[in-house]
Amino acid sequence: MINWIHRANAMDPTGRVNNSTGRKKEYGTQHTIPNIQIFRPLFNKINKIGSLELNRFFISDIWTNYNPPNGVNNKHRHIDADISGCYYLYVPENSGEIEFETGEKFLPLANEIYWWDSRLEHWVHTNNSNEIRISIAFNIKQA
Repeated sequence: MINWIHRANAMDPTGRVNNSTGRKKEYGTQHTIPNIQIFRPLFNKINKIGSLELNRFFISDIWTNYNPPNGVNNKHRHIDADISGCYYLYVPENSGEIEFETGEKFLPLANEIYWWDSRLEHWVHTNNSNEIRISIAFNIKQA
């Protein structure tokens, strides 16, 4: 997965337009993940979230976040979704905590999935490491 993300960033260094802001990411990039085989294990993990409710949910969007040193994710919420989340692939030390409007904040762990109510505003603090933080964000909607 990480190799695919590095290649996507090299081939398209400006990335996609962000669904929430309507602009490209200012510090780093985002790329839509097509439903390809190397991501199948991740899709299966995410789909288990919805399976608890008798398959009433589906992944409506999934994308990479490539945050270089000094990169941030500004305050935002995910529109047109019920549940949002993030799977962290690579989290260098000092690469930025995720914080929510509720006051909760934490440094995510690599290879963990976190999810929350899409209406919650959240942001990721500055990547103060010398490495790239890599994550995969997703939105889940009720069918």
